Parts: sequence; C-alpha cells; structure tokens
Amino acid sequence: MLWYGILLPEKYLLKKRMINQGDYMKSDVKRNYYLDNIRGIAAIVIILIHTSWHSGYQYVPELIRNLTLLFEVPMFFFLAGWTLKYSKSTTKYIIKILTIQLQYMFYITLIFVLIFIWSIFRGVSFDLSGVDLIKWFFHNYTSMYPFISVEASLWFFPVYFIVTITMVTFLTLNNKKYLKLFVSLLIIALALISFKFNQIGDINIFISLNFLIFYSIFYLLGYLLSSIKLNLRQLIYGLSIVFAVLLTISTTTDLNIFNLQLFKFPPHFIYLLWSLIGVLIVLYFKNYDYCFKKNILSFFGQNAIYSFFAQGISSSILYKIVPYINLDWYFKLPICFIINFIMAFILIFVIKYSYNTFIKLITIFNNRVDVIYKKLCHYKTEKTEDQL
Repeated sequence: MLWYGILLPEKYLLKKRMINQGDYMKSDVKRNYYLDNIRGIAAIVIILIHTSWHSGYQYVPELIRNLTLLFEVPMFFFLAGWTLKYSKSTTKYIIKILTIQLQYMFYITLIFVLIFIWSIFRGVSFDLSGVDLIKWFFHNYTSMYPFISVEASLWFFPVYFIVTITMVTFLTLNNKKYLKLFVSLLIIALALISFKFNQIGDINIFISLNFLIFYSIFYLLGYLLSSIKLNLRQLIYGLSIVFAVLLTISTTTDLNIFNLQLFKFPPHFIYLLWSLIGVLIVLYFKNYDYCFKKNILSFFGQNAIYSFFAQGISSSILYKIVPYINLDWYFKLPICFIINFIMAFILIFVIKYSYNTFIKLITIFNNRVDVIYKKLCHYKTEKTEDQL
C-alpha cells in the first residue's frame, strides 16, 4: 500500500509505544531538559528574528535586527549533532528524519489549502496547481503569497535534510578517530571559500557547497562536544579568541562584521564566528543543567518542528497587524513579538492536533484496507481449494 510506506515512521513509533505503556514515564525521567530548553530558546528566537526581519524590516534598526541572528539556525544543527551522539540506533534516527519529512508534507499541504481558501475570500485567482504542491513536497518552492514568512522560512528544510543525511551517513561509515581533524579541515575550507574562492561555494550538491560545509561544521561540533562542559575561564578564553579573530578581520578588510544577515546568506566564516558565541555559552551553562526543568521553553523545544511551522503562519499574519501599531520601534517590536509569540503558541496546538488526527484517520483507513485485503486473499484461497 502507498500509504503504508509513507506512514512507516509513524506506525513504527506507535508500535514501540504500545510495547510498554510505561515508556513515556521512563523517557520523561531520563529526558534531557537542558537540551529541550536550549532548543526552545532557539525556536523562540526564530519567532523574534522573523518579527524583526520580515514585518519589522521597515521599523527595526539594522543593528537590532542583526543582533537577533546570534542564536538561531546553527544552534539547531549543533543540537542535532549532540542528539545523534546519544542516539543508540541509527535506524531510529533515520526514521525520525522521515517523520519530519512527513510532517513537513502535511504542513505544506495545509498552506496550499489555506492559500486556496484565502483566494476564494479575497476574490482573486488561485494560481497554484497540484504540480506546485508536488514541487513543494520535493523542496522546489514557488510563490506562497500571502504566507510570505512561510516561503521565506522553508530554505531551512532542504539544508536540514541534506546535512543530516550526509552527516549521519558519514558518522556511521567512517572512523571517528580523525573527526576533530576533519572538522578543522571543514573550517579551513569555509574560510578559504569565504575570503578567496567564492565561486567554489556556489557549487550545487542538492544545496550550495557553502551551506553544506557551514552547517556540517555545527552538526559535527555538536556530536564532538556533547559531553564537554566549559568552566568560566574556558568560556572567557573562547570568547576572547572569537572576538580577537573578528577584530582582526574587521581591521584588515573592508567587511562590516556586524552585518550578520549579509554573512548568513550564503554562510560565511564571519557568521561562523558569531554563531560560535552561542555554542560556547551553551557549553558553559551545561554546568547548571540540573536547573533546567520542564517549562514553557522545554515545551517549545519538544515541539520545535511545530513551532517552526506555526511561526511561519503567525509571522505572515503579523504583516497585516503591524501597520495598525503606531509606536516607536522600542515599544513596537516587543508588542509585535508578544503578538507573534501568542499566535505561534496557539498554532502549535492546532497544527499538532491536525497532524495527529490526520495520521489516526489514515492509519484507520489503512487498517481497514488491510482487513479487506486479507479477507479477499482468504476467500480466493478457499475458492481455489474448492475447485481442487
């Protein structure tokens, strides 16, 4: 059955849960809430970033907008590598990736339907077709107006899938003895591409080479540093080195090191340095991981994929709200962020419930088809035996 193949990740996970009804409680006790909290902070920062950069582009000062980029997408890849280190089964991790793809396909179908409904109510032509939806499934995007923030956010998914699959395959097949050397070579390669051989970074291997190298570095750093904790002296040394390199680049080149958005697309060595600040801070606060409990941050961390989906919709809605808030930016930005946060929080529940309901309905349908198929097979067998 077609749906059987698509639903394999969900069915596999459901089966595992049913084996032992106490699994949830056990996993809850052992759960790393520090990871959940850090991932939750990164998810909430994404909401702040899209509040500042999308609907806030015209009123938020450039420096403030750039400061929001200090703790964002690279941290997700760092945490993904960290999580892989604790994963006992590569197969389960691959199933997790397939599940995210299924969730993404559901989400993008929802966006397709919402655009259709919007076009009816606005009395405008619906310019999309089933071909566009299929293209979206395979991360080939066309216009998604009026969901501007959704369209602007989706670059993350092909990068995430390609980097994750590449790194999981690499770590599974290769000797990890020289992993530190390999990461060092990747950093050197990124520096050379950033400052000398820009055209090499444009080479496309499903995604641009500079995207692959940049986010692979953070993925592997997460894997390598998952058991490392920094003390205060090491944190200060690390930050000092990062700032010293940034200062050197600033004084020896004409580059504006504070323009993080410029160095984010495509990823640049300067963006790597700024992003390492967040990594160092996260490794330092691991000393206090016992302080991080189940809370609103861990909720966003455990539902990071739904938070990402939700903020795309909420940030798009915010475009329509911003013109009605006539205040100075330092009042307007916090208000718009709170509005965006609340909308995203509500949408997490809506999207998650819709997806789970969809999976249940498809599973019920699939089970009934299986029953009918087995009955037909049994009937054919009996008929054959009668003829003999």
